[in-house]
Order: sequence, then C-alpha cells, then structure tokens
Amino acid sequence: LWILGVGALIGGFIYAKGTEPGRRTIDWLKINVPVFGTMFRKVTISRSVRTLGTMITSGVSVLDAIRMSGDVSGNYYYEKLWYHVLDRVTSGIEIHVALSDSTLFPPMLIQMIRAGEETGKLDVVLERVSNYYDTEVEQSIKTSTSMIEPLMICVMGVIVGGIAMGLLLPIFSLGRAAH
Repeated sequence: LWILGVGALIGGFIYAKGTEPGRRTIDWLKINVPVFGTMFRKVTISRSVRTLGTMITSGVSVLDAIRMSGDVSGNYYYEKLWYHVLDRVTSGIEIHVALSDSTLFPPMLIQMIRAGEETGKLDVVLERVSNYYDTEVEQSIKTSTSMIEPLMICVMGVIVGGIAMGLLLPIFSLGRAAH
C-alpha cells in the first residue's frame, strides 16, 4: 500500500505540473515554502537575470531578452512578471520601473537594475547581480543541508530502531514463552 500511495502521489504531482492550476500551485509552494522558498527564489532570480544580462551582452534586443528571461525563469509567477515587464517596456517604461510593482524581486535588485540602466552598463550590472545570487544560492544550499542533517539522523535512527525492535521482539517473546 505504501508503494501504491507513493506511486499515486508521484503520478498526481506529474499530472498537476502539466495543468495550469497545478503549475501555479506547485510554483507558489516552491517560492513560499519555509526553508527552501528563499533558495528557489534566488535560483529563479539568478537564472532569469543572468539570461537577461547574457542576451543584452550578445546584442539581442532588450524586448527579446526580457521574453527569454521569462521563458527561462522556470516559475509561473516569475514568467508572468517578466511578460508584464515586457508589456510595460514595450510601452516605453524602463525595466526597473516595471519591476518596482512586484514583490518577487527584492528592492536592492531593482535599484541595481536602475543603476545599470542609468549608466548604460545594464549587462555588466546584471552579470554581477547574477553572480551574487549564485553565491547566495550556494550559501542557502549549505544552510538548508545543515538544517536537514539532524532531521535525517533522527529519521534514520527511528528506522534502524524499528528494524532492531522488529528483529528482537520475537526473540524476547520466544524467551518468555520458554519459561
């Protein structure tokens, strides 16, 4: 039954990921889950900002670069935000102004983008920001791993203790029955 339950859970997850409401829910959980949410946010921001910077450096138009950043983000909410930014930039608004409405990007990042736009060095700023977020992701992974290690040790202890009890209890029962 456990194997069937796990199989049904995995199948349901895969099916839900293929539907729009399921994808929205899963992506919302990814960026809002307590321990790993900030890590997922940083990964998504780093990926999309690096793509934007690389595309601009390569000479791709800003509009195409923003569209690709949305496609690469890998999260429903960030993808919608980038398409919103694309619409606003198309109408003549700067990127940092279009991003300022959102809570998905930290204010510091928006200020960095603003500085890059004002100085004409947006590609350089985006590269530095994405490097910063890559470092932050590494640190988040180390922190998350260090938080999970004690939990894993406790779970393994319960499993090993359960197996030991399952093996030793019948032996003790036989010893009592002999008396």
